[in-house]
Amino acid sequence: MKIGATGKFPQGRLNQTDEGELRMAIYEEKGKIVISFGKDLSWIGFGKEEAIALGEMLISKAKNL
Repeated sequence: MKIGATGKFPQGRLNQTDEGELRMAIYEEKGKIVISFGKDLSWIGFGKEEAIALGEMLISKAKNL
């Protein structure tokens, strides 16, 4: 799966600066957890379920370091 902007707004546009859906990757490199967004960004928004899933993914990756 390709990371970065998809050009889609599956949950609608949050505000005027919202650039839409963003696919990201979370992986381990040299003992660090890396979150790659595929582009430069100034902010990112998460719904409740997405925020919980991100937290769980980070905790899982951290436990495997």
